[in-house]
Amino acid sequence: SLKRPPVTDKAPEQPAEMSAGGEAGAKATARYYLKASAYAWNTGDTGQLKDLSDADCVYCRSEYTHVDEFYAHGYWATKGYTDVLETQAIEQLPESEYGANAYAIQFHIEEHVAEGYTSNGFQQAEVYSTIVQFHVRWDGTAWHVMEGAAKDAQDVK
Repeated sequence: SLKRPPVTDKAPEQPAEMSAGGEAGAKATARYYLKASAYAWNTGDTGQLKDLSDADCVYCRSEYTHVDEFYAHGYWATKGYTDVLETQAIEQLPESEYGANAYAIQFHIEEHVAEGYTSNGFQQAEVYSTIVQFHVRWDGTAWHVMEGAAKDAQDVK
């Protein structure tokens, strides 16, 4: 395998807006999830993703499981990150279905997929225009991602 470059990524810090409920906290949580995801792929450290994810979040579990398995096989990645191009929507979700303080947030992002060493050998970095949506909930003390989904922006238009 190709030698892994030194890991220089620092764990993203939680934004101050995540210390309370409301729309600003919901938006900050979704952005923080994107940063925690890139950090996980670049380092193999899925702790922040797991802490942020609701126990029933299938999207979240799929993501951190893929990262854990990727690194367990001796693969590595580097230089991945996400640029939020536009916050397309923020709406409060029905309390009867999701509980109080739950929001849907949709972003148009430019996803810079990391380069690295995989089962197919060295893979070059790629950039995708993506629409991503999260459902997040404030439980009174912390935010959690309940659901997520991503689609290629070309497929949405």
